[in-house]
Amino acid sequence: MARPGRTLCLEVRRDLLADPFDAFVRMHIGADKMDRLWLQRRNHRCGSPRLTASYASRNTPMPSQIFVNLPVKDLNRSVQFFTDLGYSFNPKFTDVNATCMIVAENIFVMLLVEPFFQGFTKKRISDAKAATEVLLALSFDSREQVAAIVAKAVAAGATTPIEPQDHGYMYQHGFEDLDGHQWEVFWMDPNANPHG
Repeated sequence: MARPGRTLCLEVRRDLLADPFDAFVRMHIGADKMDRLWLQRRNHRCGSPRLTASYASRNTPMPSQIFVNLPVKDLNRSVQFFTDLGYSFNPKFTDVNATCMIVAENIFVMLLVEPFFQGFTKKRISDAKAATEVLLALSFDSREQVAAIVAKAVAAGATTPIEPQDHGYMYQHGFEDLDGHQWEVFWMDPNANPHG
């Protein structure tokens, strides 16, 4: 078992990098699963293709909620789009500038009109239709749920920039919302071994 506060080396096979999403899923796992991986301490050589990862102490306070902030051009139109997908909004955090979309018990997406969003950063706001700013990934309980949410998104005006991909243990698809933000939706068999 790894000791808290140590820097570890995580070996990543080069062939996993052929499918970036597949590599993303394998590399971004919970801290409780880190101990199951083949980890080497910092005093061993960490040359390519290994990645250095910081192992935080389990006593470190971790955030209990996540709020993803996205700029939108037309707040009312975006609210209608996500309402059509089945999401709801917290009226306590909704006004003419922003709304709080409830994704799950501790996961929220703040949709902010662009001028209001700009007040939080000195950087230029990305045009999500021209460049990828972020990939938002949401897991669902079945392939059917993945297909259903994509169908709802398309019916509400979204586009599907990629074809669905079936890896056996994982099924993924996605859509671009009205402002071009890319939402990856997937189902993964929790009992499957993606390595073999």
